[in-house]
Amino acid sequence: MKLFNRSWQMCLFSFRKWSTNHRVWIAIILLFILTHAYTIDYSSFCNNMNIKMSPCIFPFLYNVRYIKILFFSPLLLIFCDAPFIDPSQPYVIYRSGKTAWSIGQILYIMMTSAMYFAFLFLISNLFILNNVDFSIDGWGKAFGTLANTNASTAMGLRTFISKRVLTYFTPWQAVWFTFLLSWLSGTFLGLLMYSINSISGFRSLGIIASAFFIILDAAVLGYPHAVWLSPVSWSSVDNIDIGNMSQLPHIAYVYTAFFLIISVLIASSIITNRKQHINVLQPV
Repeated sequence: MKLFNRSWQMCLFSFRKWSTNHRVWIAIILLFILTHAYTIDYSSFCNNMNIKMSPCIFPFLYNVRYIKILFFSPLLLIFCDAPFIDPSQPYVIYRSGKTAWSIGQILYIMMTSAMYFAFLFLISNLFILNNVDFSIDGWGKAFGTLANTNASTAMGLRTFISKRVLTYFTPWQAVWFTFLLSWLSGTFLGLLMYSINSISGFRSLGIIASAFFIILDAAVLGYPHAVWLSPVSWSSVDNIDIGNMSQLPHIAYVYTAFFLIISVLIASSIITNRKQHINVLQPV
């Protein structure tokens, strides 16, 4: 219990530094710009058709090739200075101990990833608020029309609504699974940077590794067997097999793979930080 309390304090200490962390504010601004750019098509469609939409736009926000790169890149900006050793950290580590400090940084990564995608869900609805009808039962006419007709192509929209998602998920099921899988993907990327940077001592290696997996998502799109090896691709429910009807990875595989990968990254980070001498790194 004492270890958890110290770790929790380390996590909160990292959050308190956000007020002066320019990278966090840049990431927030980028999210606002990106979300507005890729939700305006939905608003335009609803205005032209004089219809309302369901508030569950989140599952379709970054399911077009290359767009996920844009939406996941600000998360790398937040985590790029892992393992977060600024000039204040040696004193903090001395007071808390390396193990508690390391667990605190891991909790910080996991909570930041959850907050990132929760914030993305909120602002995606903020930009379409004038076109949302919260009383819509099911997916509604707007999403149904975009999924089952060529209206998106005819109107020159950049949107893509998957018929598979509309068929096999209720709106809030799709939102929940997209959030959960996105959170796990973001946690994976953050811990990957944390682990590699802790082991190597070079921040650039962790950034390159995480960027590779983000770009890999766009590269494997359309190749079901390759999706099995792309954790970031699992953040889209359209890339998950339902009822053994495709060659995509099934949800049990995805959960198991995330559990194993994240567990290995956590263990390697804690073991590495316990053995290594802590060196202050220059701010990014």
